[in-house]
Amino acid sequence: MAEKIRAFIALDLPENVRGTLADLQQQLRQQHLRARWVPVGNVHLTLRFLGEIPSGMLPQVAALVGESALGVPAFDLVLQGMGAFPTLGRARVVWAGLGGAISGLAAFKKRLDRELMALDPVSFPAERRAFKGHLTLARIKSRPDPRTVVNAVTRVSGFAPLAFCADTLVLYESRLTPAGARYTPRGTYRLPRVPAGGA
Repeated sequence: MAEKIRAFIALDLPENVRGTLADLQQQLRQQHLRARWVPVGNVHLTLRFLGEIPSGMLPQVAALVGESALGVPAFDLVLQGMGAFPTLGRARVVWAGLGGAISGLAAFKKRLDRELMALDPVSFPAERRAFKGHLTLARIKSRPDPRTVVNAVTRVSGFAPLAFCADTLVLYESRLTPAGARYTPRGTYRLPRVPAGGA
C-alpha cells in the first residue's frame, strides 16, 4: 500500500498576529473557559484541508499550488471579532474572525478547489461548506455551561482590530504525535504585495 500523508494548504500569519492570538487565549483562560488550546505557532489561515493523500502525489499538488499562486497579490486582512462553531451556545471550536479582503480570499480558494478537483476528483471532491475565514483558538471537548462560553467570548471579542498582510502560501504536511500536530512545509509560495493605489 502506498504511503499516505496528511496535508493542508494555508496562509501563514505574521508574528504580531500570533502575539495577539496568544493574548486572546490568555484572556479566555482568565474567563474560566476550559478548552484544548491550539499552540499559536500552529495557527494558520487554512484554505483547504487535503486529508490523507498518497505521498507520490505531493509533487503534483505542490506544483498546482505554486501555479495557482502566480499573479495572486497578498491579502490585506484584519483580525477582528470572535465566534464559535457551530454556535456560541453549542461551541466546539472557538475562533478569531477575519475581515478585509475576504471576498478575494474566497474567490482564490474557490479557484484552488476547482484545480484540485480537476487534478483528482476522488482525492479532492468539491467542498460543500461555504468558506468561513477564521483562526482556530481552542477546541472544546467537554460540554460546558453555554453561558460560560458566551460570556467569555463576548467579553474578549471586543479587542482592537489588527490589520495585517498575508503574503505566504504554504503546503503543509501534518503529522499527528502524542505531543500534538507537527507541521512541515512542503512548498512555500510568496504572494507579491501591491502598493496602496498601485497595480
